Amino acid sequence: MQEYTPKGEGEPDITTVYFVRQNPWETGRYTLDMVLAANAIHIPFAHAKVYVDTYNKSPSAFAPPEKSRLVMSLPKDMHIVIAGKQQGLVARITSEVKAGIMEPIYVATNQDQQVVDYILKYDHARIVSALHNNLTLTPFYTLYRTVQILGTITDVDDWRTIAQMGSSGRRILHFWKKNK
Repeated sequence: MQEYTPKGEGEPDITTVYFVRQNPWETGRYTLDMVLAANAIHIPFAHAKVYVDTYNKSPSAFAPPEKSRLVMSLPKDMHIVIAGKQQGLVARITSEVKAGIMEPIYVATNQDQQVVDYILKYDHARIVSALHNNLTLTPFYTLYRTVQILGTITDVDDWRTIAQMGSSGRRILHFWKKNK
């Protein structure tokens, strides 16, 4: 996979204007591996079956949560930064907003319906462990956008310079390909 660095000279290879964090329900368990497996980003604060059902009934009448609006409004083909805790990806949005099950991800919840983990459907060891711990596995219902992953971000001294603390936002960043 191509690596991109925010440290370079001359004309950048990619400029991004927006960032999107991927940490539903603030569990810290959702990793960028999930983004890579799904080739999609969930829309912050719109990851519940009720949002999927409401959006599917009437997309034009859907009133998204305030913190979901930015990612829903980004144009197709926009380059974005997808931010994790200490890692990041550069991607291009390839779809309009979609609503449904974001494959291949399961959500693991406890008896109180609290989200405990996210598991890829082909990670059999983690699925068995979740079931042995009496967790319930359900598909990941969400509003989402498909993406093309262009590469990983490397050589970052302070991740706050890549993505602020919010779930999404505007931040103009320039990236250069490593090892051209």
